[in-house]
Amino acid sequence: MEQQAAMAAHHLFGLVDDRHYEPLSRRAITPHYRDALQRLLPDTWVLERGDVWLHARMVAGVAGMSGAPRRTAPPPTQGFKIHVSSAPAHAVRLFDLVVPVCAENGVEFKTAADPVMLGVINSKTQQRGFSGKFMTIYPPDEDVFVGLIETLYRRTVDEEVEGPYVLSDRRYRDSKVLFYRYGGFRPPRRLNIDGTQSTFLVSPDGTYVADERLPYFRLPPWVRDPFAEEPAAEPAVDPAEDSTARPTGEPAATLRDGRYRIEGALTFSNAGGVYHGTDDVTRKPVVVKEARRLTNCWTSGDRTVDSVDMLRHEYDVLRRLEGLEFVPSPVDLFQE
Repeated sequence: MEQQAAMAAHHLFGLVDDRHYEPLSRRAITPHYRDALQRLLPDTWVLERGDVWLHARMVAGVAGMSGAPRRTAPPPTQGFKIHVSSAPAHAVRLFDLVVPVCAENGVEFKTAADPVMLGVINSKTQQRGFSGKFMTIYPPDEDVFVGLIETLYRRTVDEEVEGPYVLSDRRYRDSKVLFYRYGGFRPPRRLNIDGTQSTFLVSPDGTYVADERLPYFRLPPWVRDPFAEEPAAEPAVDPAEDSTARPTGEPAATLRDGRYRIEGALTFSNAGGVYHGTDDVTRKPVVVKEARRLTNCWTSGDRTVDSVDMLRHEYDVLRRLEGLEFVPSPVDLFQE
């Protein structure tokens, strides 16, 4: 399924040049986010472009007559990351809330390079394990991580900011923008035969373990979640993503108070899965389309439309065309 999503994302190479395929790392970025960050960061920090990101790093001072910045010690190779999720309209406000805290605590981070890159990160064709990560913050150790994410929570919890759910992570408390996972900061890499790179974590015994960005939260076996005893709102699991994950004899997942029985998946995308099942009221087969809030956003004037808006529109259109034998019949529209 993810390979299909990767193939669908080929159109992204057309964002850079209208005649040739080019990676997004070659696209010139707008100054919108860079200017906002430079306004908030001390002079002892620098911004560096890397692929679709802007990396904010500390420097120790100025080296010699050249004036070239000299970096401080790099962060560790792996640990708990904090991810900040954002809808397009809330990005600059989240900079105001988050960046001063990172600078004050000397914790480096990266952000989407500009609004177009944020749109790509949250687009329908983005791999689900990578989506939603507007900012990635790299605490140097677990104690700093625990204190920093709580500080950011207090700074943002009463603000009118929100972002899409980061499927690879666990939500911090009831935050609408803060998530975390354990992963690589500067991980070992391996070049694959297709030109892509795989990244790895290193276990306490020195074994290399794949650093996978899965569409659900999972910790390496040697890592303990420091918030394990605290309740955390978990994402809805794709009920048919892996039929082997459900023990034999356990009933299929259901929706709408048991009315719709989900029996399998047709496809997945970052905007939501498409499933097949049975309507236990009519006993007829159904297709269930999911829409994830604040994914696949686009803006027209002062209005932003996301996957949920588009699904509602699709339902309304099907209702208007109801009765035509070549058009699927709309059954229900609901929030689960």
